[in-house]
Amino acid sequence: FSDPVISTSLTYTLTLDETPNEEPCAYTGRAICPDRVTFADTIPDETFGPIEGKYYTLRIVGFAPGEPATCEYDPEATINEFITEESQENHACLFGQVLVAEPAIDIAKDPASQTIDYDGTATFDITVTNIGNATLSSIVVTDALTPDCDRALGSLDAGESTTYTCSADNVTADFVNTIDVSGDYLSSSYTDTTTATIDVRPIVSVSKFASPTSVTEPGGQVTFSAQVTNDSAESVTLNSLVDDVHGDLNGQGDCATGGSIAAGATYSCSFSATVSGNPGDTETDTITATVADDEGNEASDSDSATVTVTDYTPSGDDITVVKNATPTSVVEPGGSVTFDVTVTNTGPEDLTLNSLVDDVHGDLDGQGDCSVPQTLTAGGGSYSCSFSATVSGNAGDTETDTITATVADDEG
Repeated sequence: FSDPVISTSLTYTLTLDETPNEEPCAYTGRAICPDRVTFADTIPDETFGPIEGKYYTLRIVGFAPGEPATCEYDPEATINEFITEESQENHACLFGQVLVAEPAIDIAKDPASQTIDYDGTATFDITVTNIGNATLSSIVVTDALTPDCDRALGSLDAGESTTYTCSADNVTADFVNTIDVSGDYLSSSYTDTTTATIDVRPIVSVSKFASPTSVTEPGGQVTFSAQVTNDSAESVTLNSLVDDVHGDLNGQGDCATGGSIAAGATYSCSFSATVSGNPGDTETDTITATVADDEGNEASDSDSATVTVTDYTPSGDDITVVKNATPTSVVEPGGSVTFDVTVTNTGPEDLTLNSLVDDVHGDLDGQGDCSVPQTLTAGGGSYSCSFSATVSGNAGDTETDTITATVADDEG
């Protein structure tokens, strides 16, 4: 009744109960008590093989009354005993079922892919299912890259499954995780494998420096340097580099975006800009770098640098005074001379000409067309005026007079 033919023998027990005649009979309630033949349930399944690569199990499924040529198996009509009258002959058929063992096992790892933060934790749900029709034993799960997922699961009946959770901690690099399961049926082992992809987001750090860190009023040129370090385990692309004061840095100075930064490497660039203001003012500007890995995962970081505007104290070096006399000589006893005066601001900030004094002719405010105060703009602004005075003396006398200009900045 099987192909290929399985040759074996099974042992079962028939028990004959000789019952005395008594009233009433426990079996029938009649005075004459028939005998009982019981088929003891002592026939375990027996497995054979491998035969042509397969295992077969013979399972007794029940007895049915009747002649061997005519009886049919009916799961609703099986019996485990005969009640026999005296000298009565009874017949029964023994039915068995041949099961072809098809052991198989399946393992699933959920999620099949996940993206986690750098140095983060990847968590998995592992499900092992016996997808065959035979019980598997000695089931073992192994995961070389995530030892927390290793398990010894014992046995699973056909169709049975089990699920557990495991994790990989402090993950800093992308990896494809392979997990294997094996289970035994008789002398053979059955296996399955699945994979899961773990993608780690990149991590980047930014440093910004200013040189100099202070400028005198009204301002000056500052060189800003940026450093972008790829702290990831894979290369990243510098997608953007933006200063919140000076804008997109791509193309400013030697800064450029779009390039690759290798794992552990640092990209550096610098640009110059003018920082302006009054004494005590500060300019704090922040650079933000955005990078992406080959899966398109982005990471950003920022850093700031502060430049302070300091007070500028003007000095005599910041102005020039030029005085000319016309004519440079007069006939005794003397004559009128016109004096031309020019005061020039050579310093970096606007100045106010507060006084113009001649050591011979006194305060020049109101003399000729001279008038103070006057504004002298930074970097070359000037004021000119002239006045006339009489120079007297004997032949050979000289008159040397000196003009002093006094200026102040906007802080006084």
